[in-house]
Amino acid sequence: MEKKAINIGGSDFETIIRNGYFYVDKTLMIKELIDSASVAILFTRPRRFGKSLNMSMLKTFFEINPDTADLFHDLKIWQCGEKYRKLQGKYPVIYLSFFDFSEPNWEQALGYLKKRIADEFIRHDVILSGDCLKPVEKIIFQSVQNRAADLADYKGSLKDLSKWLYRYYGVKPIILIDEYDKLVQKAQSSNYYDEMMDFLKGFYTGGLKDNPNVMKGILTGVLRIACSYMSTESIFTGMNNFDVYSVFSSTYGEYFGFTVDEVQAMAELYGNAQDMDELRDWYDGYYFGKTDIYNPWSVSQYFAKDRVAEAYWLSTSGNDIIHTMLQDVSPKLLKDLTALVQGESITATIPVELAYPNLGKDRSGNALYAVLLMTGYLKKVNEEKLDGNERTGQNLKYRCELMIPNREIMEVYQIEILEYFEEYCKSEISDSIQEAITANDVDTLQNELLLDYDA
Repeated sequence: MEKKAINIGGSDFETIIRNGYFYVDKTLMIKELIDSASVAILFTRPRRFGKSLNMSMLKTFFEINPDTADLFHDLKIWQCGEKYRKLQGKYPVIYLSFFDFSEPNWEQALGYLKKRIADEFIRHDVILSGDCLKPVEKIIFQSVQNRAADLADYKGSLKDLSKWLYRYYGVKPIILIDEYDKLVQKAQSSNYYDEMMDFLKGFYTGGLKDNPNVMKGILTGVLRIACSYMSTESIFTGMNNFDVYSVFSSTYGEYFGFTVDEVQAMAELYGNAQDMDELRDWYDGYYFGKTDIYNPWSVSQYFAKDRVAEAYWLSTSGNDIIHTMLQDVSPKLLKDLTALVQGESITATIPVELAYPNLGKDRSGNALYAVLLMTGYLKKVNEEKLDGNERTGQNLKYRCELMIPNREIMEVYQIEILEYFEEYCKSEISDSIQEAITANDVDTLQNELLLDYDA
């Protein structure tokens, strides 16, 4: 295998391949998606685990373009046969990414959404040159491009664009939406959750619920968003055609993050076999379904920076919701989290779907542990399905034994988690507990919490 430069943080598939950067081949995911009968799919994984690169790979493979077939000639998908090769470059693709969304209020958020949607309409403005659009449809298309359409037109834009693309090309388009829940997370933390959910229910439902004009719709995110405590509906209400693949799902488990064999190959190329012990200690420990997974961001950093083991994932995850949930931590939760930092395990009931407004209201700690698991701060040691729909994720719960996955995340806890205790601890928590937190004195902290909790 050729030793190539490692492109840290790059998520554009075509750029990586054309520039000859190192690439861990995940293209067999394309084969599984083609073979799957699923029409609407959601993948939930922690941030920095390859979701955006995979979505870019899918866009590059499927989208109509005569100049991209060569990118796949040396990759695994090309060895799967003519059935798959003939589908390369044959579909119109609607592609939206919300990875950089950070708007502080609804007015700016709506402006961001209008621009993202307008840019995608502009990308497909070839359909204006034909006669597939009726006069009124052409007016709507151009008003969306100019960011001057009615709100209802933006809510229906995913449905409309898929219909018009199908009409123009005679081929049903594929919809790809990366980091779909980034919008909801920021809306919740910035107090415009209801406005955002109202928009997205129309936007996603119109485009993905039983839409006869779509071949497949694929979304990525960190969490599967459920209904809020004030509403009986969610983004996915009524979408019985949706298949959700979370960290509990065995299918597609190897396509996000690096497998043991992939890390072993990198070690042999960029270092030596002895690196595996250090890599395992620092970056292993995740299980997606039954697949043992390493943090791909940190493994790549390790080899790109002369095999120096550090907490590279620190401050990259952007999970504001965790910080919000830690503002009201009970002594029991402090006790559990302290046990985790000491390398012990805890047991919790983990819901696969979560409602952002409810997360701070769960006094059991299960919602916090679910978020910590889904965002990569915890690993599941074992699990038992309790109830719910495994395919759609609705009302799905597992009883899990949980631990901190590796040394890197242990350091992340000590910096990103324990420091919030000092800031947000309530006044009724004793000074000795706060001093132990500040000093990261886990033995004293454990003893004080036991006294406080037992009392």
